[in-house]
Amino acid sequence: MTIQFRANENEHTLANDANVSIVAPFYVPRLLKKLSPHFINKTFKIGNSQRTWQIKAQMTLLDLVALARNSVNDFSNLEALAALNELAALCAIAGKDTATHYRKGSLATRTALNQEVYILDMPTYEFFQHAMIRENTSQFLWTLLDNEIYENVVGEKKPTFAQAKKEKTNRFIEFDKTILFDTKAYHAFIAQSFMLAIRALHTATEENPQALNLKFLNNNIPVAFSDEMNDAILLHYGMGILKGLKQFDENPHNLSCIKRLELAPCKETNTELKRVYELIQFLCKKNNIEFACTQEDVLAPTAPQFKTAAFYREGIEENLQGRGHKFNPICNIQIQEHLEQYVQLKESKSHKPRLTLAQLAFNNRWPLATTAIKLLLLLPLKLSWPLFAGIALGTFVGTKIIEKIRDSFKRQQYDIYCHKAEADLNKLNKTQVTSFEIGYNAAMSGKQQLWGLCQWQAYKAPKAYYAGYETKLQNNQTLKNNIKAKTI
Repeated sequence: MTIQFRANENEHTLANDANVSIVAPFYVPRLLKKLSPHFINKTFKIGNSQRTWQIKAQMTLLDLVALARNSVNDFSNLEALAALNELAALCAIAGKDTATHYRKGSLATRTALNQEVYILDMPTYEFFQHAMIRENTSQFLWTLLDNEIYENVVGEKKPTFAQAKKEKTNRFIEFDKTILFDTKAYHAFIAQSFMLAIRALHTATEENPQALNLKFLNNNIPVAFSDEMNDAILLHYGMGILKGLKQFDENPHNLSCIKRLELAPCKETNTELKRVYELIQFLCKKNNIEFACTQEDVLAPTAPQFKTAAFYREGIEENLQGRGHKFNPICNIQIQEHLEQYVQLKESKSHKPRLTLAQLAFNNRWPLATTAIKLLLLLPLKLSWPLFAGIALGTFVGTKIIEKIRDSFKRQQYDIYCHKAEADLNKLNKTQVTSFEIGYNAAMSGKQQLWGLCQWQAYKAPKAYYAGYETKLQNNQTLKNNIKAKTI
């Protein structure tokens, strides 16, 4: 059994860089443990060299990536090897190198650069297969971990073709009569990929903080379908990025190293994707992140204040000083391992599919929902409170949309109040303090919520009401006491 070197590597292309890390979601070792019996106590020859790679009692992330990111010959259990490749797709390798050149304009033109860059090695091509629901599974090589990977990422069991066919939502897109595209699953896999990329870069820059320009440029999206289907795939790829960004928006510390985000531009005709980009831009602006669409090379520099963070792609090694060797475990055995708790999507365990805010807002079948959500996002908070109270009596779906927006407002106002200086707190008037207390009490019970709806102060100072409500949910007694002191 042999592990083959990559095209530009051999026994002499060694790197010893302990600042390179493999980052994976916390559940990967558990799944890897299930694969270990197929690989333990096996020794692989490395290319034509005298070196070997031995798998011991328990496979590590280093073992996983060493086998999956390189070609393995003469290994009889192809199903286990395929599962290994799928599991490795959930991992990211991140580290720093120097870009000597980049492609400018025509792909034939190389321009000198000599600039430090951060590289992410994380293939996403496997994700597309996980989003495929096939009628005839015998025509596709299912691996040992397909269902478990799906369940860990998406948060529910993978539906069968028959189950998917019965769904009345727009979750499943028909590729042909025997294949359905699971958009919810695709969103989840892309979101996790996006979140993992950011956490890997956070790990790589933790000791030396940097302002990074993340070039998340449609990494390995299949485009072998009709124009209509390609547009649909690009739309749901964008919605996956939006989903991941929204997860981290709830904990902005995770975005601290990202100061610019670049995505591939969308066609003018793909109006739904343009709307998703508008929401991505909104969240970026909220977190002080520049947003741009570009077709430039992944190593192309931007402004001097940013360092590029790019994906490792075929051919990129010729423009890296280290030729990419440090990102391959069989060349760099000093790679560190990190497990992440922050890349688990906050998903409902219910098997009933739920549409995301973007899906609801930009579904062509619901033009009124599109207009309503845009208005709600743009309305001043003082106007939004009575509007919330009125719409809450409307349809169930409308209520769910409002809850999402209201929760976002609550967190925003809570953060503002947490960061108010004592001088700012002293400026709060009696109506604001009373409204804060009404909101705080409303979070205790449904009865208090109904009582709060009857209090004019909640309508007069809704920001204070939201801040008080979230203060109770967060059990922040210090902030509660500071506000209460203003009544004395």
